[in-house]
Amino acid sequence: MAGVDLRETQGIVVSSSPLTVIVSKGWEWLQMLYDVTCIDHASVLGLLQALTTCLREVAAAPHRPISELTRSA
Repeated sequence: MAGVDLRETQGIVVSSSPLTVIVSKGWEWLQMLYDVTCIDHASVLGLLQALTTCLREVAAAPHRPISELTRSA
């Protein structure tokens, strides 16, 4: 998907959730950190792509009802 850059990184993050979404100030980038024992890489990629699509649609038409956003199957 154009505009999605998925990179493997290592670091220490303390979270009680198996999936953490981090958004930079100003929405310049977002990052998904996940527990590989709970969520597989392909699922995270699908979530990232769906979130990217949703955010693009909201940015293009901010007054549009959420119920009208594209649903990914």
